[in-house]
Amino acid sequence: MKFAACLFFVILLSIGAGAAEIFVPDDHATIQDAIGAAAGGDTVIVRPGVYKENLDFLGKAIVVKSEKGAAVTAIDGDAAGDVVAFRSGEGVDSVLEGFTVRNGAGLVVWMLDPPNQTLYGGGVLCEQTSPTIVGNVIVENWGSGIQCWAGSPAITGNIIKENENFCGAGLACFDAAPLVTNNIIHANIAYFGGGAIWCAGPQCTPQITNNTIYGNSAVDYGGGVYCHTDASPELANSILWNNTAASGLEIALLNWASPSNLSADYSNVSGGIGGVYIGSGCTLNWGSSMISLPPSFQEASAGDFHLRWDSACRDAGDAAAAGLPAFDMEGDPRTALGSADMGADEFYYHLYHDGAVIPGSTIDIKVAGWPAAPVVVALGAGIRHPPYSTQHGDFHLLWPLLWQGALGAVPSSGILVHSATVPLGWSTGDEYPFQALVGPWGGPYTELTNLMVLRVE
Repeated sequence: MKFAACLFFVILLSIGAGAAEIFVPDDHATIQDAIGAAAGGDTVIVRPGVYKENLDFLGKAIVVKSEKGAAVTAIDGDAAGDVVAFRSGEGVDSVLEGFTVRNGAGLVVWMLDPPNQTLYGGGVLCEQTSPTIVGNVIVENWGSGIQCWAGSPAITGNIIKENENFCGAGLACFDAAPLVTNNIIHANIAYFGGGAIWCAGPQCTPQITNNTIYGNSAVDYGGGVYCHTDASPELANSILWNNTAASGLEIALLNWASPSNLSADYSNVSGGIGGVYIGSGCTLNWGSSMISLPPSFQEASAGDFHLRWDSACRDAGDAAAAGLPAFDMEGDPRTALGSADMGADEFYYHLYHDGAVIPGSTIDIKVAGWPAAPVVVALGAGIRHPPYSTQHGDFHLLWPLLWQGALGAVPSSGILVHSATVPLGWSTGDEYPFQALVGPWGGPYTELTNLMVLRVE
């Protein structure tokens, strides 16, 4: 009897010792306080809001994620250094997910004689660590969006934009081997080289797969990617377009201290090899499946990098590429409608919107699908967990529906755009779940889209 009682007590202790969820600001007023209180395996969940902090993960294998996503949850570094730092041996189980990371301050400096490199500050700093950085918007930092000194971080599904630095305004890598997948890297500015990505050092071997690298600029070298000093990145299934620099609009390989090398295949590079600057002794391995054709984004000028149906990048990627992600940056499956696409977006049935959800304002509801397919959008009374399983995929809305309406047929571009006015009766903080049916019910190519939740600002 005593043995049974002791065993029961041990079981209770084991259950109680499991991973915890810590909420900010409910349990701790700041994210850093929550990190300090967390133990390995815990999850810190951050409610919507703007948090003026400079975070250090303190070497902990924890998940720090927003509750409602990057659109409504920001970490603001207040120009006081790096916004989020991994500098104590963090690994893949240290996760930063779903934030807008902004207003960091720092720089990358490279001096040739004597060779010396200083790397600090900016949006996210990874110093000899290998964390997971997923689903964030990393914007308006001085000192690179993400900086990696050694280690092998997993950098996936992020939007890295409007950051400024001397080198590597979007992503700076020194002696690091990050897996860089499904990111949109655009409108970053480097005042020397590497508007989007900068690579240096003999151990610098990033795998750059299924990224969209668009509209970045460098004053001197490599508007898209800039490599030197033994760096050897591999580029696959990616789009480099409309980047600018004095030398190497899209890619620049330099021989500083030692030559650099780059291997590229199944990617779309503006100008082809003509968009690459190759320094003395450097090597460019240009695969036979490289293309240079307009990528046909839905609306790049507005930051909408979804591929259109007629895009030359659709089904033009390598389904066997090293580091190929199973899903695109929005969670849509790769290769479901054919081969892998190039870029961060995989053309697939998808419901999304552009514009701030403010009562009385106009937003664009957008649906990707087969041309000519009819589209019906529905608003649910809530979200069902788990979803209903149907012949056309999972249905996430609670029944009965609050509203449904036909939006028309998908045009030849593959993306239907419907302008709508946000109801005046909606209030800040309210959430409204939508889902679309693309194609007629019972049709052979009909599919339910993802769940889209409109959150009122």
